[in-house]
Amino acid sequence: LVKYVKDYLESSAASAKASAGIELIKQYVVDNSKVEIPEEYLAQRVEEYKASFITDYLKEGDDLETFLKENYDMTLEEAMEEWKTFEAEQITTELLFGRIAQLEKIEKDEEEYKTFIQSFLSSYSGSFADEDALYEYFGNGDKEDGKAYLEQLYITNKAIDVVCEKATIKEAEATETQATETQSTE
Repeated sequence: LVKYVKDYLESSAASAKASAGIELIKQYVVDNSKVEIPEEYLAQRVEEYKASFITDYLKEGDDLETFLKENYDMTLEEAMEEWKTFEAEQITTELLFGRIAQLEKIEKDEEEYKTFIQSFLSSYSGSFADEDALYEYFGNGDKEDGKAYLEQLYITNKAIDVVCEKATIKEAEATETQATETQSTE
């Protein structure tokens, strides 16, 4: 049992470290790049996010503004600004890593893509009857749009993997101040 717990904790720590590394690399690429997002495209994505939010969280007849106020203590305008920021970050990542995918000549591998879609289906355990339902959800009712979006997401993830494989992350040694702060919070 002790070995199992130790192995589990080490595995969890390694996974968390790897996830943190991926996020650092993505952020580095975003911070060191310039992307112009067409305003119409951003507005479309925000509206799609809003529609998904309504579908996912509101019951028929619920009012979005009331729901946001009661559950998030925010106005619709505040929510739309948050959604706009979120979507701008998503689009920036998609565009940058989509370009990297082009430069690296990353293409869709049918078997890997099927595994990617199956992981979505299993992650949402029972939320989608099949791939078509998954595509319709991510396309806000348009199966072809959803499929195109998920294919792009797959390519983006492959590009992120390629960048992460080539990147070198150096861990900085903790300064005395950081070590003291860490000890004081434990």
